Amino acid sequence: MANEKGDAGHVRWTLTRLGVAIFLSMNVMVFTLALWSRDVYVDAALGGDARSFHELFRYASLVLTVPVLFLLGGPLLDNILADWRCRSAATDLLLLVGVAASFIYSLASTLYGDGHVYFEVTCMVLVAVTLGRWLEATGKLKTTEALRALENLLPDTVRVIRDGEEIVQTLGEVNTGDTLHVLAGERIPVDGAIVRNTATIDQQAVTGESEPVVRQTGDEVFSGTLNLDGDLYIEATAPGGAGTLRRMIDAVAAAAQQQERYQRLADRIARWFLPAVLLAAAGTFALHYFWHDLPGAMLAALAVVLIACPCALGLATPMALWVALGRASRAQLLFRDGDSLTRLADVKVVCFDKTGTLTTGQAVVETMIVASSVSTDQFMRVAATLAENSNHTL
Repeated sequence: MANEKGDAGHVRWTLTRLGVAIFLSMNVMVFTLALWSRDVYVDAALGGDARSFHELFRYASLVLTVPVLFLLGGPLLDNILADWRCRSAATDLLLLVGVAASFIYSLASTLYGDGHVYFEVTCMVLVAVTLGRWLEATGKLKTTEALRALENLLPDTVRVIRDGEEIVQTLGEVNTGDTLHVLAGERIPVDGAIVRNTATIDQQAVTGESEPVVRQTGDEVFSGTLNLDGDLYIEATAPGGAGTLRRMIDAVAAAAQQQERYQRLADRIARWFLPAVLLAAAGTFALHYFWHDLPGAMLAALAVVLIACPCALGLATPMALWVALGRASRAQLLFRDGDSLTRLADVKVVCFDKTGTLTTGQAVVETMIVASSVSTDQFMRVAATLAENSNHTL
């Protein structure tokens, strides 16, 4: 886990932090159950030992909550600081205010030995937030893996005709106007036009059409498509790495970095929601302090902040989006942007206008029929010999 890098390492590290925090939080919940059971009995019925255990449980809850704050609250604080540097305030700030308020109040109650503690609130809010972020990161990882699978369709090296000779170059060295040689069974590396020969092309990676099409001299071909049976010479109409497949990959990658409309709405609401909540909490504190006492005023203000914790805005929206995108990518469905996914809720009818679009388009050997005069082993040896030097897709 420590050696993993990139998105996969981030997802694994987030899951590790979340697992440790859940374990600690469950123990805090057990201590909380014991602490709140005190309200079932009158204080006079509690002996000295019972009071000592209650104090022990309070301090134990404090000790277990501190690691959760560092494990899960630290990344949340990093996000807030990044938002501040961009002069924006998203839902993370209001989440942190609620977490900090519950922890500070509980810490003061523990140190002074008076009042209730709410360490379980601190832990569970952080766990819920991080769970949503982990699901979001997992969805992004699945989308990234789908993009990498598309990138793997393009070869690293290509055969280019230079001054009448065939040389091998990297894909990035191909320029518009270069002539490329593509053998049967190879992926077409660039967008171009066929200048010699005819071939059957599998275009499903680009068009979704599983039925191969015949292309001949003068016809256009696209990067990422598969040359099934021809020996083609193609004139590049775009530089290497800048063809149709690359534009598809870039479009989906850009969509992965964009917020969909409900997520943008949530962040816009959060910018106004936070000052309103803080103002309401301050007003609640002042009224209760004037009419009652300081502990009651602090509890009332804390309740306002925690009730306003925007879990629905800050968690449900991105989590639902990225879980859906992750599921779609596993089904080989790529969306240009998040808004396209949310608009599916209004779709009543889906029409498919291409024959074979819903099939996999992958030919497999289902049955072998061997003549009685030939043994199966002998047949397999001959077939293996033929396949060894063949570029046929089967």
